[in-house]
Amino acid sequence: MRGSFRRRSLAIACGLLGFSSSAVQAEPEAVSFYDLSLEELLQVHISTNRTPAASNALSFKVTVITEQEIRQQLALGFTTSQVLANLIPSFAPARQKLSVQGETLRGGSPLIMIDGIPQSNPLRDVSRDGHVIDLEMVKSIEVIYGANAMQGLGATGGIINFITHDTSDKSVSRLSSTVNFSDHPSSDTRGYKLGFMHNAAFGPSSLLVAGTLEEQGLFRDGNGKLIGLEQIQGDIQDTRSHDLLLKASHHQGAQKFELTFNDYEIKSHGDFLTVPGNTQTGQLTSIKPGAVHGTPPGNRVKHIAFDYHHSELVGGEVSAKFFWQEFAATFGATNTAIFQDARLGNNIYDQSQMHSEKYGTKLSFYKAQLANTQLDLTAGLDLLDDKNSQPLLMTKRIWSPEMHFRNQSPFLQGDYHFTEKFTLNATLRRELAKLSVNDFQTIATSGNTQVSGGELEFNETIYNLGAIYQLTPHLNLVFNDGEGFGMPDAGRELRAINKPGLDIEDVFSISPLVTRNREWGFFYASKRWQGQLSYFQSEAKHGNQLQLVDGVYRLNRRPSETSGWELNSRWQVFDSTQLKLMYADTQGEFDSNGDSTLDSDLTALDIPPRRLVLSWSQQWPQQWTSHIQWANDASRDFQTRGTTTANFTGYSLLDASLTRATRWGDFSLGIANITNRQYTTYFTQVVQRNDRFFAGQGRSFHLQYRITF
Repeated sequence: MRGSFRRRSLAIACGLLGFSSSAVQAEPEAVSFYDLSLEELLQVHISTNRTPAASNALSFKVTVITEQEIRQQLALGFTTSQVLANLIPSFAPARQKLSVQGETLRGGSPLIMIDGIPQSNPLRDVSRDGHVIDLEMVKSIEVIYGANAMQGLGATGGIINFITHDTSDKSVSRLSSTVNFSDHPSSDTRGYKLGFMHNAAFGPSSLLVAGTLEEQGLFRDGNGKLIGLEQIQGDIQDTRSHDLLLKASHHQGAQKFELTFNDYEIKSHGDFLTVPGNTQTGQLTSIKPGAVHGTPPGNRVKHIAFDYHHSELVGGEVSAKFFWQEFAATFGATNTAIFQDARLGNNIYDQSQMHSEKYGTKLSFYKAQLANTQLDLTAGLDLLDDKNSQPLLMTKRIWSPEMHFRNQSPFLQGDYHFTEKFTLNATLRRELAKLSVNDFQTIATSGNTQVSGGELEFNETIYNLGAIYQLTPHLNLVFNDGEGFGMPDAGRELRAINKPGLDIEDVFSISPLVTRNREWGFFYASKRWQGQLSYFQSEAKHGNQLQLVDGVYRLNRRPSETSGWELNSRWQVFDSTQLKLMYADTQGEFDSNGDSTLDSDLTALDIPPRRLVLSWSQQWPQQWTSHIQWANDASRDFQTRGTTTANFTGYSLLDASLTRATRWGDFSLGIANITNRQYTTYFTQVVQRNDRFFAGQGRSFHLQYRITF
């Protein structure tokens, strides 16, 4: 059945690659990797910020990843995590798996959003929020660095907001097709992807329909061997995925109404079994043919949102968003010791599924020059209702109980322009939260313990305070001090309770996580050059680190600090030539033994290595364009109370793509890991588990065709 699907997909993909029609026989427009000039990029309004403001008017660090930058990475066959790692140097190297555990931003957990709708699930953090949408649906990505109070729950490491394609007032269609294969191609390693997008305009109304269907094969390492699967936590190899985006909008004077629906799923075929490696001998984790137990792992994410905007109401702007989101993360079946129960038999296989359902509202009113002053003010209210649980599917037991989280967050956000050169940004947010849990019983390995439920209330006031001072017409000095509010992985702690007589009020580790972030920097921008140098410090009195205890990860709620330098720069050498240099060096420590002293390094689960990314994008005559990028992840050691307990040897990867624009569409060839470097990933090297001793992907080829008409 799968082979039949692949044959049909390949036939369609090849057909699209050879597609031509007189209806599109027009002179091609020059392919440009610079869909926004540097001047335009500085003026992009950041929708993630609740007050309308351009990126160069904000005191905190922000990066806008444009559609063309996303396409550059997709032409190389990269997944969402790899795209983020290549374009955000303070983001940890991608694991190249479905699980994104350890893929942090500045050493903290980023709040993942789609059009402002939260996708992260901090109450039961299963590290699956990195694969919630196909990037073909995304026109840009807004990245806010460091803890902040703008969006509320979960933004303790920053915000990554995927902005989907807009409807437009023109009818336009786009088709795309991709074929990818490894350096040693076979039927199991080939992959195919089909995509379409159509916008229909009806006067003041528009309808956008977009979709993708992808079949991903297995990966080979630099030695030509098949890379092992993450069979329990989930993988992106040997999967089928689809995404469907529907968006309808209507303009009526100063008002805009918009309805959005998105449905994304990625699921393993379950045709291969993991063969554990050996970290002591260097034998890598591999695979063998075989059917998995139970339901193969995967993600299913759906959301519906209604947006209303009025640009001229009572002298200001009103925005309202109402949304529903459902998230289901299924994990592979295993007979691990934690699932055993003598009452149910011997050698029990089981698997879990984390399910979350969210309802929410985001309301805001913006008024420029309030009362004829230099104050631009936004007042708003965010409401969130989140229910989630993690049952065991095969034995119908409850592993993590159902938790009901309700959050009300009124906020004020403003910009005050003291002079033409000096602006102050500020946000004040009140978090009013309640966590409810019913009585439940833990599983046998936690003693079949009866736990009394109850309610916990959390009230926190968090803030942002930042300033921008223009030293010269091209150089700004920026400072920001902000706090982020988050909840730790309460489900992980509740399911581990093994002492009778406890209720949820007795478990300190589920108290809120408040992280403070301060940063200083310079921001330079001219017609040809743009650069930002930042230094940041982040601290949490009650951190949220995972420590491996008796083979099980437990939360460490002790003090932690991270700090680091970041450099983002791009140089428009000529109209046809752009160079980029990005660098990040992140350090982190935590209290490992409860004596209130920061005595140990944070691990690869928390902080990335020192990272350097260089790229060169070039437009050539005859409608040719090219992109070359080199990424280096530097070696580092990890110490626990003065003793080296882990190390990372580092590696560098080189990628390139070439695109040709024709009257029949755009053709591109991307080659990832050109030198076919053999390496093991950052997470693999430091965590050191036999069942997760994975090589990184070797040289791979990606042939893509795209046409717009």
